[in-house]
Amino acid sequence: MPLTIRNVIIVATLALLSRDIVIGTAALADSFIENADGYVHFYRGSDGKMFKTVRDYKHGTSKTFVDEHDGDGFKPFVTPAPLKVTKNSSASLYDPQTNRTITRVLTPAGSKTFVEAGNTLSKH
Repeated sequence: MPLTIRNVIIVATLALLSRDIVIGTAALADSFIENADGYVHFYRGSDGKMFKTVRDYKHGTSKTFVDEHDGDGFKPFVTPAPLKVTKNSSASLYDPQTNRTITRVLTPAGSKTFVEAGNTLSKH
């Protein structure tokens, strides 16, 4: 959220209306407003979009909204669909505490996990 008069007024108004504790940086890049009923958290994603998370302690709910900078303001955030796997890949790791090597194979058709006794990383 850029430091503009409008954004400062929004955060200040929210604080006054709900008798909140306001914690945030000077640039309002990450602002947190909390009261006994919950909190509102404003933050900027790595892609530059503004996010708002609203937590309601009474109802045990948390909702996240995103501002796509399209002039429509905050809209409910929808988790993007996972990327499709287009080629085979695998990864292996050795766990010295259990003396096992775990290998995960990912293909376009699905994934499988294999567990082998001992350190077999040199075979993968």
